[in-house]
Amino acid sequence: MSNDKELSVYELGVIKNSLRERLITIEEVRAYRVPEEYEEKLNEQVDAFRLDLIAIKDKIEVMILNQLDEKGVF
Repeated sequence: MSNDKELSVYELGVIKNSLRERLITIEEVRAYRVPEEYEEKLNEQVDAFRLDLIAIKDKIEVMILNQLDEKGVF
């Protein structure tokens, strides 16, 4: 597997599920008690990181669908 240059559907699925779990964890960061002066900055950073993870998750979903389509699964 380490010599492969492409990720399998299974590997992409594992990554996608990990990202989903990470998104949940990121949302939990908002519950942390932080000083008020840092709260806005923290929320901005959480939002930005969350959007990055969603974009990656969406890209992986497209990659999975493309691979399945190429294999004639759909």
